[in-house]
Amino acid sequence: MSGSKIVPFVLAVFIALLVGSCSEETVSGGGTLLVPDGSLGTLPQQLVLNQPLEAAALASEPLNRGAQGRIYVGNRDKFRIHCLLSFLVPLPSNAQVVSATLRLFIVSYENYNPGVPLDINVYQLDRDFEELEVTWNQSADGQPWATPGGDYSPGALLGSSRFAGTELVSALVDTMVIRLDSLALDEFVQSGQTVLPLALVPADQDAWFSMIGRELNPDSPVASQIDIVYRISGSTTNAALERRAKGDATITSFTGSLNPDMLTVGEEPSSQVFLKYDLSQLPADATINKAHLHISVYEAAYVDTFQVIVFATDGKEFVEQELTAVSASQGVGFDTDSLALDVTLGVQRVLVLDSTGTDYYLVLGSNTGVNVGGFMQFYPPDWPEERYRPVLELIYTDAPADAKP
Repeated sequence: MSGSKIVPFVLAVFIALLVGSCSEETVSGGGTLLVPDGSLGTLPQQLVLNQPLEAAALASEPLNRGAQGRIYVGNRDKFRIHCLLSFLVPLPSNAQVVSATLRLFIVSYENYNPGVPLDINVYQLDRDFEELEVTWNQSADGQPWATPGGDYSPGALLGSSRFAGTELVSALVDTMVIRLDSLALDEFVQSGQTVLPLALVPADQDAWFSMIGRELNPDSPVASQIDIVYRISGSTTNAALERRAKGDATITSFTGSLNPDMLTVGEEPSSQVFLKYDLSQLPADATINKAHLHISVYEAAYVDTFQVIVFATDGKEFVEQELTAVSASQGVGFDTDSLALDVTLGVQRVLVLDSTGTDYYLVLGSNTGVNVGGFMQFYPPDWPEERYRPVLELIYTDAPADAKP
């Protein structure tokens, strides 16, 4: 053995002898520990809960979608999608509108009938909407539309345009320009109004596109805007007014049907699933290392994407988006047949609630900040075929024996 190899070898032997002389060796679970038994926690263990104490789906009015970075318009399968825009147009009542155009910045497009374009019609809404509250059925909280989808006169068309989607093949963003009825806008200005709310309504083609919302790039002019050329009465000089949308929102309606035997998590139709589990089988001082809820997906449908998110709550009431989620969102595809949702933080949270004697629930909901419209249905706990039932799998570690009272 060369001199260069002798030194490391001798050093290793010395360290091994030193450790062995100053520790009490205890074998536990096939490993060697340098502390007495009972001073450490147990090895991680698994607990599988096949049946919740309670499983229920609660429906509600759709949650708002006004704060998303993208806005949408069109049709997809059983979903009908309108886009609402609102502009502040502070023109004097003696201004005369010469021309007006609406500019939309399109970033994605899908058409399920190749070669068939999407026609978009623009109408003036009878009243403005609240961006953070508007849905298909109401313009604001407690203020329903007279006609779901927005109150406007179908006979008073402000403008229309056709989009084929071919422009997006070579460009990341395409601009759609819709020429608006200058006479109708002239009447609007002369009435003294300054807020112009619009509805973008698709024709019946099975296609949709998404646009840059005003929140996506707040420092950029690239967002829906209206351009108005006008002149003051008595003047021969034209002036231009360019206004970025002050509000935009997507509202969606689902016209299909759901399987009533399944549990539904949805944005539109809006639904959340509440699951209550008996965690009394866990040791009193156990810590949750990992928890997964395994579910079998029956069906999923959506506009652009659908993401599931998990909450933990101490009551069976529909959870508003303001409540902090206890999981990262997880996407569902059209061909997804199963999901393993990470509910670790949720189970940790409900253990705390359970210790207070309060009813607790794991809540599966829609990631409202992302989803435009869509749902996921999964098999319930009482489904005849056991392999389709949801299963809660826990990995936990008990407290060390010496630490227990």
